[in-house]
Amino acid sequence: MRGLLARYDQVVAHFTVTGLGRSFIEPGAPPWEVGIAQLPELVELCGSPRRVVVRFDPIVHWWEGSRIRSNLAWAEPIFRECARSEVQEIRTSFATLYGKVRHREVRWYDPSPEEKLRLATQLKDLAHRFRLHLGACTDLDLEGAGVARQPCIDGSRLIELHPERASASARRDRGQRASCLCTESVDIGSYTMRCPGACLYCYGNPARSCRGQAPASGMKPDVTEPGTPTLRRVTPSGRSQPGPTPAPPPPPPGPAQTRGSRSRPRQDGSP
Repeated sequence: MRGLLARYDQVVAHFTVTGLGRSFIEPGAPPWEVGIAQLPELVELCGSPRRVVVRFDPIVHWWEGSRIRSNLAWAEPIFRECARSEVQEIRTSFATLYGKVRHREVRWYDPSPEEKLRLATQLKDLAHRFRLHLGACTDLDLEGAGVARQPCIDGSRLIELHPERASASARRDRGQRASCLCTESVDIGSYTMRCPGACLYCYGNPARSCRGQAPASGMKPDVTEPGTPTLRRVTPSGRSQPGPTPAPPPPPPGPAQTRGSRSRPRQDGSP
């Protein structure tokens, strides 16, 4: 892989780590410690921390018994490791529970707009504490909390970071969702391909062979990490009252998936 990528003048990577790797939500993804440990090497490969975007994405909630669990508690250790690697750009969103996602083996919980606003504000404050820039592309629920809307695929930024300022399209990709800000690009994947990560929240085509596994042994419904954001319900009268506290999964995490944004190959093929 290094040899192939060395042919390009620039590689920009999106690196996904959610905190749920090896849990029954992401059975095919590595534990988060394993994934995030690759970050310094990825920064070296891309040539600059500015060419790496970490995706704490998506934020998911689900029921286990009478408790709501979430991966939000894993934001702090993940953000801390991003800061250590001098990666500043973080992308996030709340999971979109499409019809086929709702029919999978999970009792999903979809926070209300008021709950999302509260949680997004806490997440933004956490990112600020680590001097990270938290952005979202299509999730309008985050905008109300002051999370900046930014494209994942950003042609203008690719031009800025390119060593020769090579051109890239800055036109919005009209093949994406209406709220998506991404610029035109070529997708190398397809919805017919099965992803071995087998993430149960995926809107694509996760591998079925990993589905239906029981929760990992360390995932106890009564475990709550310090600092876990607390959901609050809003009553018809407009008053807020404490709701269930999302408890995190075991020290596990996110998929070490990378998505490279590549510019033209060098003509001589040299690294």
